[in-house]
Amino acid sequence: MGGRGGKAFSGVLAAQLRFHGCRSLKERRAPVRSLLDRLRNRGLSAAQVGPTGDVRFAWIAAGCVSGSASGVEKLLERARQLLYDPRWEVMRTGMDIFETELE
Repeated sequence: MGGRGGKAFSGVLAAQLRFHGCRSLKERRAPVRSLLDRLRNRGLSAAQVGPTGDVRFAWIAAGCVSGSASGVEKLLERARQLLYDPRWEVMRTGMDIFETELE
């Protein structure tokens, strides 16, 4: 196979959400599922990650891949905007973008 190598860019957005007034995991499940569905509908992979036993908190992670760093950044910034909702408080977020050389 000929040709030059290229680059692939991947990114991850992680967030800690705090749910006020949730008394059970079942109460928290519907809003978390709704957020995950919204992220997935915009082309991101998304999951609840981290400890799940405390009903007041949820950790969410979303990831994507693109041929450019700016493409990844745009997707993750849109995802970050989806995090804000009156049903919960965004405690903190983090975003990382990775570059992979293809041979």
